[in-house]
Amino acid sequence: MASADPPLHSLRDCPSVSAGNDGDPQPWNRTFWTNVSGRVALVLLVLVTQWPSLHQPWGRDLQGINGAFFDIQARNLSRMSADKTLLAGVLNTGEPGNDAPVFYMHHPPMLVWVLALARRTFGGAEWAARLPILFALAGSAFLVLTLGQRWLGRSAGWAATFLFVLMPAAGAFGMHVDVHGPLTLLPALGIVHAWDRIRTGDRRGHLWMLFWLTLGVLTDWPICYLPLILWLHAVGTRASGGLPKTLFLHGVFAAVVLALVLAHMAVVRGGLAFLFDQLAHRTFHLQDDHASGFGPMDWLRKEGSHLRILYSIPVLALSLWWLAMQFWPKKSDQRRCCGILLLLTFGALDVLLGFQASFVHDAWSIFLWPGIALAATSGVWQILRSKSPGVRWVTLTIITAWMRADGPPRPLSSQIDEWAGFSCLEMAQVIRAESQPDEAVMIPGQWDCSPALFYYADRTMAPFVGDVPTFEQALAGDGFYGPLGFTMRSQKTIVAAVLPLHSVSDMVASGLIDAIEDRGWQRTVRDEFVVYRPPTPHGEPGQGPLSRGRP
Repeated sequence: MASADPPLHSLRDCPSVSAGNDGDPQPWNRTFWTNVSGRVALVLLVLVTQWPSLHQPWGRDLQGINGAFFDIQARNLSRMSADKTLLAGVLNTGEPGNDAPVFYMHHPPMLVWVLALARRTFGGAEWAARLPILFALAGSAFLVLTLGQRWLGRSAGWAATFLFVLMPAAGAFGMHVDVHGPLTLLPALGIVHAWDRIRTGDRRGHLWMLFWLTLGVLTDWPICYLPLILWLHAVGTRASGGLPKTLFLHGVFAAVVLALVLAHMAVVRGGLAFLFDQLAHRTFHLQDDHASGFGPMDWLRKEGSHLRILYSIPVLALSLWWLAMQFWPKKSDQRRCCGILLLLTFGALDVLLGFQASFVHDAWSIFLWPGIALAATSGVWQILRSKSPGVRWVTLTIITAWMRADGPPRPLSSQIDEWAGFSCLEMAQVIRAESQPDEAVMIPGQWDCSPALFYYADRTMAPFVGDVPTFEQALAGDGFYGPLGFTMRSQKTIVAAVLPLHSVSDMVASGLIDAIEDRGWQRTVRDEFVVYRPPTPHGEPGQGPLSRGRP
């Protein structure tokens, strides 16, 4: 039987602020606009903490890999006609010419659309691609603040927001140009924000719900969990005021948007088999991306390591303590709003349903971020509820300092470049100097197909060349690949082979260098790289028509 209590005060409907809070619930308009100076300080904090990442070039770290990967698609969306891109992500590099577009559609298109808009508005610099992510992070912080003040009180809401911004997760993925980052986190928090408005009687929450659902479903698949989570919660708690029916209708709306996204993908790719294959691989496929097997215990150890690095031991311990208190009968007076539980459920579902992906990528744990920040802060405020606000803030400051010092540092792109012996930008500059946009380049000894190299070189390239057979294959037009190894078909002419000096000895041992020189290719050295060029039709080194790939 449905509860007859008003939504704001019903225990089943999860009161916005429970006993022992340091503030009362505020109307939404007052909660949002009060303390302007504090909100300006929050924006400055986001800028200060993320500023070092804003202008960094794309590299071989995860930020650089995904940033360059999606920025390539945004560049193509900006310079290729709509009848070629079909408003989808395209991975081709160099002058498109007559080459067939290679589509990447493992995710909905919103990220690429936003990056393309930023590129057209601000230009092609790396900071332009990161700017929408910075706005999304700031928006996420504002929503954490708004929800935290509603659920925990004014002071605790601020504390949770500062913890959110200063977590190691913010340093690792606060500027992550990828769907597993602030651009998806923002609509997720927006949906929960709209749900909280609807359940407290604010009719404007319905419009916000439709807006955030549309934005979220167009951004990434995990958003689709939220309508189901919220509806099941409303049904399970027998929420009053017709909330289950309202949330069901919003879920139907989300399903319609999802159907349109899938229809677009089916039209572009000629079906959805590719998507189901990817879904099967990323869920419970017990092999990593290098075909090495792993079991449940391996997964637990790896996921535990991801959580420790992203959130730190003290913050995780506080969150677990808070979580335990929600189910401890004698501690029911310490119950906080179930909105935090719903946020944690959303993040946990993405980790568990993406079983293989969360083993391989720590970014899959990022949607736990706001729930953990709110839970840990609520834990501190509950433990120290008899103490003054100053004591709570000092305690949280100590925890934050411990958190910042606890986790091992993530490898910087410069450190990875030092190990590789060169940066992607350095090699790309040589490739661009040795070729034109409508030509192709062979890059022997390159096995990772780093998106940053493809982004900066902006040429069609043949990697994975390490011996005579793969050399012959590349010359026959079957060796072209795009970023992250996506297969390409191209008619472009290979006009040069570029490889780092330290790779020459390996290529000599494999017989590749002899095969290149036997064909009359001329060797020159440019900085830390060796360049081989085929002879011209007149026998002189230059840009001769050595090979023509098959379409």
